Amino acid sequence: MGNGKWRIEIGSDLGVFSPDGQPCELPSRKVKSLLAFLALTPGHSASRSSIAANLWPSAKKDAARLSLRQTLHLCRPLGWPWLVMGRTELSLDTDAVELVGIEDTHGAGRTGALKELTEPFFERFRLAAFTPSQSGNFEDAAESLVAVLRWCVENRPRAALDTVRACTELVHAARPTAISEILNECLNKTPTSTPNYGWGLFHRGAARSVDIVSGGAEKDLRLAQELAIQHKDLALFVEASFYLAALQILRGSPDIAIKEMDRIYEITSKRGSMAQNTRLKHGQGLCLIHAGHFTKGLREMRTALASCDPVSTPYEYAYLAANLAWFESTCGKPESALKLVERVRTMPQHRHWRTRMTCLLAESAATHNSELCQEVLTSPFTGPSSGFRIYAWEIKAVLARNARSRADNLEKALEARKRGFLAITAWDRHRMKAFPEYR
Repeated sequence: MGNGKWRIEIGSDLGVFSPDGQPCELPSRKVKSLLAFLALTPGHSASRSSIAANLWPSAKKDAARLSLRQTLHLCRPLGWPWLVMGRTELSLDTDAVELVGIEDTHGAGRTGALKELTEPFFERFRLAAFTPSQSGNFEDAAESLVAVLRWCVENRPRAALDTVRACTELVHAARPTAISEILNECLNKTPTSTPNYGWGLFHRGAARSVDIVSGGAEKDLRLAQELAIQHKDLALFVEASFYLAALQILRGSPDIAIKEMDRIYEITSKRGSMAQNTRLKHGQGLCLIHAGHFTKGLREMRTALASCDPVSTPYEYAYLAANLAWFESTCGKPESALKLVERVRTMPQHRHWRTRMTCLLAESAATHNSELCQEVLTSPFTGPSSGFRIYAWEIKAVLARNARSRADNLEKALEARKRGFLAITAWDRHRMKAFPEYR
């Protein structure tokens, strides 16, 4: 930069650079999380107790403070003049360090700025090709974002709602239980008349549907639906409806989900945007396939993909294409599936974790290559009862070369289904027809 300042960059990763542009090696992941927390906190300053509580939320108070002191001990030999270590507060001296990718959060625009300043992290979730060797990067981002949201809840709950509305990927992939707990506090401090209250309910419902053991997902999503109608928020209405249909599938009632999706599509088809209608059409196809109507379901999903513009909505297009490839591969259309996977892999959006995992499953099923499942099973995004993990184990069970391996993989898949309350649908039975457990 040539301005004599140190530099902290938050983009594809958090990096620290000396005034001559040389990267500084960070001694631990917690040091990186601490810097990210201070960089993302409005004013770039926070009390030691607040930082300790947010970065080590599961530790007791004394243990958390000890962990913070140990982290600061690692920082001292680095000679950073801009990391100010006061007795009660820590801060970044912005006269001595430049924050790249971070917007100033002072003034009346703080709520909007919070959403903006977290975007670089969200972009990492969208673009980074996370593999097991890179999972540390994911953990840094997740910890820092959860910490910032906790700070928001304590200080500006409406800002937390604003921020969480932009973090669908964090809700789905990173910390569903933590997000659900944060939103509990946030919603308790926010008037129900606030337009974003409905989005808060939706995200808590989405988090609870991912971490389904916690319960309460359907109630949140139905309330979000009602508020969407009240505030004439069609985007919220579509998202809440989509998740409600998905919950019915989880419970083994795809026929109910079909009726729900048909009703919603009829309501929104004339008023919704092309992207919203495409999402609902895709959802209709997904429900039909789970109910055993494979030909009709694939037709609906192909129609949805054909109406999706890869230029204006590339993320949506890549995900819909990958999802269609997965269902094509499991419904006897391996050639079509592989063509779709090849198309998606030419797009930068293929690196999105959800699209990447779906493509791996589709290719594995289409080519009978169970080794491709390993990346799915070791991904930091796939939790113990994640559908991706379940399907990977099921593919490995079908393709296993001996009875022992077959039984082991099937046992893991069924245990994960039980833990996640994921019912066996007609589509599952079709894929796993050789196994009595799926009849």
